[in-house]
Amino acid sequence: MPQGTTWDKNTKTWGAEDGTRVDVSVYDGRIEIFVRIDVRQADAELVEGVASLADYCNAVFLSAEGDIIAPSQPALAQAIAHSAAAQFVLDPELYITELRDKPKPM
Repeated sequence: MPQGTTWDKNTKTWGAEDGTRVDVSVYDGRIEIFVRIDVRQADAELVEGVASLADYCNAVFLSAEGDIIAPSQPALAQAIAHSAAAQFVLDPELYITELRDKPKPM
């Protein structure tokens, strides 16, 4: 992915601002990696590479919903397939209808 620009001097970014993107940040000697996979154009090779890197680093994934995902290609692929983004891409009208009809938390 092509390297992008960011305002944060501690962060390097690759990919598209509105698509698949990887950010690597270093704060106080701690490395944080943010990965966003555009489900409209999911790339199996990228998913495999990201999962392999996480496994190598003894890391896990944290979904946007806060779920912990194992560092494996099957677990990551399943999480992507069941994500809100994937549900929206599959059927935007149904997703919005279900979101609208979902009971509101008190």
